[in-house]
Amino acid sequence: MRAHHDRPGAGTGPGVRLLYAGGIALALLILLGLVFPEPLLQGRVFASSDAENAALFTIVGDASLARGVYPQWNPYLFAGMPTFGSLAYTRFVYPPGEALTFLQDRLGFPPLTWMLVHLLFGGVGMVWLLGRWRLPLPARLLGAAVWLLQPNVVAWGVHGHGSKLVTAMYLPWVVGVCLDLLEGKGRRRAALLALAVGLQVLRGHPQILYYTLLCVGVLVLGRWIAAWAARRRRPATAQGWPWRPTAAIGVALVTAFLIGAVQLLPVREYAGWSVRGSAEGGAPATSTPPAGACTRGSSRPWCSRRPPASGWAPTRASCRSPIIRTISAGCCSPSRRSASGRRRAGRSGRWRRSA
Repeated sequence: MRAHHDRPGAGTGPGVRLLYAGGIALALLILLGLVFPEPLLQGRVFASSDAENAALFTIVGDASLARGVYPQWNPYLFAGMPTFGSLAYTRFVYPPGEALTFLQDRLGFPPLTWMLVHLLFGGVGMVWLLGRWRLPLPARLLGAAVWLLQPNVVAWGVHGHGSKLVTAMYLPWVVGVCLDLLEGKGRRRAALLALAVGLQVLRGHPQILYYTLLCVGVLVLGRWIAAWAARRRRPATAQGWPWRPTAAIGVALVTAFLIGAVQLLPVREYAGWSVRGSAEGGAPATSTPPAGACTRGSSRPWCSRRPPASGWAPTRASCRSPIIRTISAGCCSPSRRSASGRRRAGRSGRWRRSA
């Protein structure tokens, strides 16, 4: 009988497995070198306006820290704002960041080592995740390349959205560990899930963290739907409800938020004062609070009265409700041949593509 392994090298010694993992990391490093040759080989940094702005207060904060004072106030932006609560300066909170800062500042590694290491980490995670389905190695590497070379991922690195890039690189690991837990694997997977999501919380990008929790919720919901469908088809042989893996995932997420509480609590305290956290001052129509669900048809009570900040920002500081567009998109049937119908279909099609 021919043996099947979940991954190449599964039945070999640790030396072969280490060599195999090193080969994958080397292939991904070569890929990053082709995409980012200047940061990797020449030690250069990106000169986009957002990237430079993100680094400006870091210089000021590090200078204050060198004098023995942790900077808690940024007087150079708006009328002043907290550094920690606004996530503008959070030194000593994210442990991998401190280790990479040591490599860059003390050992002469390139200034963007933090970005390259996290991209490598995310690529290895995608290779590991795709290995669940026993794909050949070239297919796994192709999947990792597609993951790392997405236009938005590259743009995050170039335009100073480092926290978003770093937080997103944990997604393959979180998804894979959740799938393992839903298949009945043990406590180590729950600990890994708590660690991965906890580090995401500490890195401080709530948007990507929200997408991560959404992925976890979809996976858990799918597992429950599969169990329900199995019990309907074969009640006698169906397995029980997935209470244990669901509880393990829940405990892991609670632990992750306890890990990140050192940062979450100050951010929550400042959010009510932030221009991004106040509903009236600029919240988009797509992010209204639950209490605004009844105003979806007319979102004016929950969004800004001023016009959009740019010509292509229907979801920033605007009062255009997406629900109205969704309804109009459904009403515009392709079978209508009138000129007005075609115009409405074209507008709804453009909206669906932008969504």
